[in-house]
Amino acid sequence: MFAKSSPPLIRNSVYKFYSTNVHEFEDKSVLLVVTEHTKIELKNIEDYREFVWTPKNQ
Repeated sequence: MFAKSSPPLIRNSVYKFYSTNVHEFEDKSVLLVVTEHTKIELKNIEDYREFVWTPKNQ
């Protein structure tokens, strides 16, 4: 079951997530697990590119 997040996520925006999990698969795809207990905060950032996440190699 999928639910809409509140607030809705906007492309090229920066958010701070509390209480989430991230899983990276072998094909380098990424799954962000957000639950009803996750708090999402939109950050007011001029250039989102400095916040692009790159997973660490294990």
